[in-house]
Amino acid sequence: MSDYKSAKESFVSDQTGSTITHINLISLIAFFSLCLYTALHTRVVGLPPTKSWALFADQFVLIVLPLLVSVTFAAQGSGTEALKWNAGFILVITVLCIKLESKIQKSVEMLPTSTSSPLPTKSQFSPDKPAKESSGATGDPNREAPRNLIPKMPAVSTWRAHMMLMTVICILAVDFKVFPRSLVKCETFGVSMVRT
Repeated sequence: MSDYKSAKESFVSDQTGSTITHINLISLIAFFSLCLYTALHTRVVGLPPTKSWALFADQFVLIVLPLLVSVTFAAQGSGTEALKWNAGFILVITVLCIKLESKIQKSVEMLPTSTSSPLPTKSQFSPDKPAKESSGATGDPNREAPRNLIPKMPAVSTWRAHMMLMTVICILAVDFKVFPRSLVKCETFGVSMVRT
């Protein structure tokens, strides 16, 4: 039993971490997988799939598998493998964007032209126009409703979810030998993928 304990302790001890460049190159694979996902879904007819199992498989292959590969096989070495994976993603995305026309652009070209716009005019949502008065919890009729000053950005939420998924994969993969030792938690000082 003590042999197993000492082997486990030596497996997780004295880790120095990695470099910031190495971590950024690995994280960049996550960004390019999102770009590939978006490029495919805006250009290929039939994507996203309508059936739930096909949608799950589509998202797993295009979002989760690149993350799994990025923190295992692409993370080997000092970043050269991650750089090769990034170059591959850039090449695929570029070819896809050049060869295939956007579904959105096609649908806009097919729309009939009209003189009236379905979009709201500037006068309807003018920042100078006061917000609707509400009698909030205090019952004060002169109190204005709070305004949303910062618009919601779905790209930021998607990126945060992607990084959380990468962190979960790293935490679960840290006990396996395929996970590089340079990406585990550092004992004293350093950069690690688990703490991103």
